[in-house]
Amino acid sequence: MTETGERARREYTWKAFVLCVVGFCLAGLAAWFGYVQLFTKGLERLPATVCDDTVPRDMVIRVLPEARAAVERAHSTGAGADLDYFCHVTTSDDARIWSRTQVVDVARKDWLERDGRRGAGGPFDHVASAGVEALASEDHYSGVYIPCTPSTGHIYGDPADYAVVTEVWVSAYDDPAPTGPIVRQTLTDIAYRVARHAYELAGCRAPHAFPAELPRYEVR
Repeated sequence: MTETGERARREYTWKAFVLCVVGFCLAGLAAWFGYVQLFTKGLERLPATVCDDTVPRDMVIRVLPEARAAVERAHSTGAGADLDYFCHVTTSDDARIWSRTQVVDVARKDWLERDGRRGAGGPFDHVASAGVEALASEDHYSGVYIPCTPSTGHIYGDPADYAVVTEVWVSAYDDPAPTGPIVRQTLTDIAYRVARHAYELAGCRAPHAFPAELPRYEVR
C-alpha cells in the first residue's frame, strides 16, 4: 500500500472512530434527556398553582422528591363553622403533600400549647404576625392558626374563640423528601396560603389584614 493510501486509511479510521464516539454521546444524551423528561419531571407538569389557585407549583417542588407523574386535588365540604377544606398533591412514587383546614372552636393559647403541637413530634419553629400563628417541625409538618368568627354553621361556645386552622404534612416512601430549614419554611408558606383561602371560603365576619408573608424562621 502506498504512503498516500495508508494515510487515507488512517484518516478514514480516525473519522469513523470520532463519528462512533459522537454517536454514542448523542445516544447517551438523548437517553438521559428522555429519562429526565419521562421519570423526573412529573411535578413540573402540575398546574402553575394548586389548591384552588392558591399555592405556586414551585413551593410543591421544593418539598417533594422528583417523580414521573403527579396529580393534585382540592375539595371542601360545609361552610362557616362547618367548613372542612382539603388539598393534596400525590406523586407516582406515593410521596404526597396533604393539607386539611377546619374552622374549629379553639382559643389561641390552647392551640399553641396542645393542638398546634400534635403534628410536631420534636423541636418546632414558631412565628406570629398580625394575629396569625404558625408552627413547623421535623421537616414534615406545619400548622397555621387564624382567628375567625364564623357567621354561619353550628357554633358552640364563644364565637370569638373560633379559628381557621390549617395543617400540612409531607411524606415520602421510595425516595426521601427534601429536608432542612427551606422545607419547614415552605410548608408554613403553603399552610398560610391555604389558610387565607379557607378564611375567605368560611366567610369569617371580620376582614383580616393579612401580611404578604409570615416572618421567616430562624435557621437552627
